[in-house]
Amino acid sequence: MSAGRAFREAARARGEKFYISGELCSRGHAGLRYTANQTCVECSKDQQRRADEKRRQRRDSDPVYGEHRREQRRVANRSYGKRNRDKKSAEWMQWFADRLQRTPKWADLKEIRKFYTVSTMLSRLTGMQHHVDHIIPLRGKCVSGLHIAENLRVIPEFENLSKGAKF
Repeated sequence: MSAGRAFREAARARGEKFYISGELCSRGHAGLRYTANQTCVECSKDQQRRADEKRRQRRDSDPVYGEHRREQRRVANRSYGKRNRDKKSAEWMQWFADRLQRTPKWADLKEIRKFYTVSTMLSRLTGMQHHVDHIIPLRGKCVSGLHIAENLRVIPEFENLSKGAKF
């Protein structure tokens, strides 16, 4: 039995996802390998990056394909939400609690509601979804904003979703 195989068997016995084989992969990486299939982790990441880039280029150059991929993601997300209601409920409750925690007592709730009303009206008038965005995200990595009118703006859905928790 080779040393790499022995390392893999020992890692599998311990229930670990990764192991170090001590041998180079076909591309010269000496790092981690997956215990399940012996694949080099670096090679897998490179392959995933290339596939993502290829999909991104096709999505950007072919509007029909882009819409098809968006619809696929919507269906997959909806399906995931139905299969994992408990997880989605927990995520929603966490978001709601964070928003409540970041709404100070002095916040003007009428002004805040106006943003949501404008968002709904714009979505109906333009036929394009609009979101109420927190300029400084409620759960940012370095800084977190407040749920107040001065930190809100109405923007198109695609812009808000691409922004993520950045400002």
